[in-house]
Amino acid sequence: MIQKWSKQKKQLTNFMCESLKNRVVFQVTSYRKAHDQMGRVYVMIDKKNALSMCSLKTMSETYIRQKNLWASGKEQNIEQIQELAIAQANDAGYFSKYHFWYALEEYFSNSIDQTLSSPDPIVRTLGMLDKRTGKRRLLKMKQQIQDEHDIVKYFYQLRIKAEGLN
Repeated sequence: MIQKWSKQKKQLTNFMCESLKNRVVFQVTSYRKAHDQMGRVYVMIDKKNALSMCSLKTMSETYIRQKNLWASGKEQNIEQIQELAIAQANDAGYFSKYHFWYALEEYFSNSIDQTLSSPDPIVRTLGMLDKRTGKRRLLKMKQQIQDEHDIVKYFYQLRIKAEGLN
């Protein structure tokens, strides 16, 4: 069962490292007149938008990629095309509000080791902000972070600077 956002936000804040606790804010909006209440999740750093997960933009981007994959003729299975299009959109930095909910659920139910090794870049991003990811671990990650998703790299660098490790 999904908790209310206010409880999740409080839990997320409790997991956040001290160096970023007052700088990073998560905001969730819903389009109430939309039949499925689509919306966005914003991650604000120092009151500036650092990451926006918009369901509508992600759906649009996924649709374009599905159309291109279908036209290429390489993939014929509709399910495979959908999965590949979503993966491509995520790789390009497009994530939906729903993706955030699933990532949050995974994050709250996993250990920090599981979080940092998750296949989901949003889960790993949450791990970069987590107080359970200590300074020594951050320094040990320096080499492997080069192969990470751009969003994970961005939040890793933010945390490194906030901890004074650069």
